[in-house]
Amino acid sequence: MTDLVLARAAMAERLDGIGFPPVIVAAMARVPRHRFVPPPFWRLAYAETDLWLGAAWLAAPIVVARMLAALAVQPGQRVLELGTGCGYQTALLAALGAEVFAVEPLGGFDLSDGALAAAPSIHRSLGGDATVWRDRAPFDAILVNAPLPEVPPELSDQLAPEHGRLVATIGLRLTVVRRVAGVLAVRDAGAVPPRAEPAVVGTIRASGTEP
Repeated sequence: MTDLVLARAAMAERLDGIGFPPVIVAAMARVPRHRFVPPPFWRLAYAETDLWLGAAWLAAPIVVARMLAALAVQPGQRVLELGTGCGYQTALLAALGAEVFAVEPLGGFDLSDGALAAAPSIHRSLGGDATVWRDRAPFDAILVNAPLPEVPPELSDQLAPEHGRLVATIGLRLTVVRRVAGVLAVRDAGAVPPRAEPAVVGTIRASGTEP
């Protein structure tokens, strides 16, 4: 096994030791996180730190795992992801069995050698806003990767009426919004630390092959 395979396995072991759901640990053990950062920085991909890629953040593994655990997506469910960045979390949602409707308002990029574009369960819009996939609503789950001051109605209105849930960072709190019998219920899922100084300042041009 290569060093990167070992690093991915060690990341998954850390997350398993913390107590994250086995399905999330298994997905993060399968999806090669380093393929979503520029090759010169592959060896930093599995460190427990946020990475700045020059155009978007890639959140630390534990932050990604927390958001996925809060979302509790099930196979076959439809998920709207707002703020896809490099697409790592998009790939994880697909690995969990979701049909993903992703949008990156700033344009985004994909370092995965086309894996996202080739996945039939991923529909990705590079550009646009929270209403890009409105014609595909309602969604079982909505995941927002950028902090919000509050949950805007244009997002909550796209939730499935009986079981829809939305996960986002409101201020510095991870927040879960559920629609129960047509009414929104809000749950605080804990503090989210502010981002540190960028650990990586890279380019968004992919090159090289996976070791």
